[in-house]
Amino acid sequence: MHKDILPLSGVWSRHIGGKHIDNVGVPGSNRPCGQYMLERQFDLPWDPDDKESRFLLRTDGVLARAEISVNGVPIGTAGPWVPYSFELPAGLLQRRNVIRAAISDIQEVFGPAVGRRFDSGLVRAISLERRPRAFIETFSFQARLADDFSRADCTVNARIDGPGAPWRAPRRPRGSPCGSPSTGRCSGRPSPPTFTP
Repeated sequence: MHKDILPLSGVWSRHIGGKHIDNVGVPGSNRPCGQYMLERQFDLPWDPDDKESRFLLRTDGVLARAEISVNGVPIGTAGPWVPYSFELPAGLLQRRNVIRAAISDIQEVFGPAVGRRFDSGLVRAISLERRPRAFIETFSFQARLADDFSRADCTVNARIDGPGAPWRAPRRPRGSPCGSPSTGRCSGRPSPPTFTP
């Protein structure tokens, strides 16, 4: 386990109409049955009163819809297959916590269709992440080589999430070497690429 990621996979209890039916594996798929609740408890490995951290609940995919709550507080609704990320309100987490996912399947737009199999549940990974108050959410690197490979024009784009955002990476002056860690643009003399058949 990464020190700042708490996987919430494992055994969850399944409830229909408020009654415990069975236990299921998460991530995992179940037969669709309309609506049911998945629930589990988890212990927080970090200080819940940490004022320098933010906590994000991430799911990589559900079928077909999941309304997620933590300690009785609604966090958000995740749709089919795609990743979702929800920031938990400060002070919500405790040492021991309860997460619930109210699953809807048959009546959903991406529900069962004639001629194909349909599954239901938390079908992909779900986890809790601890992040600093400001962090790099995404970044990309682009390089344009001169036709003669004598120089490269490099650009790093970063999206910062948190206090102080938006923030732009400083640009290095043209002609600065690319070999040292940097952000922004730089020019250097890369070796021509070699290709092996």
